[in-house]
Amino acid sequence: MRLQDYTRKTQEVAKVKSQAQEEAQKHVATTRQQYTNNLQLLQKAVEKLVLPEIGAVNMQQLADQDPAEYWRVKAKHDTYSQTLQSISQELQKVQAEQKQEADTQFAQAKEQAAVELQTRLPNLNDETKQAIFKTGIEYGYSKEEVGSVIDPRAIHVLHDAYKWRELQAKKPSVEKRVMEAPKILKAGAKSNQQSSAANRESELKQRLKQSGGKDEKAAQALIQNRLFGRSK
Repeated sequence: MRLQDYTRKTQEVAKVKSQAQEEAQKHVATTRQQYTNNLQLLQKAVEKLVLPEIGAVNMQQLADQDPAEYWRVKAKHDTYSQTLQSISQELQKVQAEQKQEADTQFAQAKEQAAVELQTRLPNLNDETKQAIFKTGIEYGYSKEEVGSVIDPRAIHVLHDAYKWRELQAKKPSVEKRVMEAPKILKAGAKSNQQSSAANRESELKQRLKQSGGKDEKAAQALIQNRLFGRSK
């Protein structure tokens, strides 16, 4: 009981820690996004209000006609050019941080998804993964879209779709084996045995029909019933 209590408390602490980390990450992401928005607004303001004014000046002509004004305008131009460069560098820095964080979160999510997928589909192998990938494309997704799927729920759905298609592909062969099985009984079989075989065949046909032709056991039993007048 002490061990169970310790385990429960440990799990609760881990849950609280995880929630705190998640909240901290959300706060950092929100603050960073606000900072990015402010930088972009400042950049647009400088470009819109200052550069057109400076850009309209013929600097060479101004230097010839009024050297003092030329140096004043040039200093102003240099100051705002440096400001725009600083803003651009800061934006690149923030965007690089955002990308790095997004890549880290994606890697963590992919790792967690792999663990959950292993629980959902413990026998999943490379061959089946390729079949699932092909199934996704057959349903209309692009290779890039299927390749970027990491949600184990979505992969599980594609896996079920692949298995369903596989069963549908086998369905004609099951029906063909049933149709080709000869309707014969053992020599000397009694009339009640024939009646029992007929009833059994009707029952097996019904089972096969309800399963959409996918009940392998019913199909095999129906073939045996036709051959020997009985089922195992």
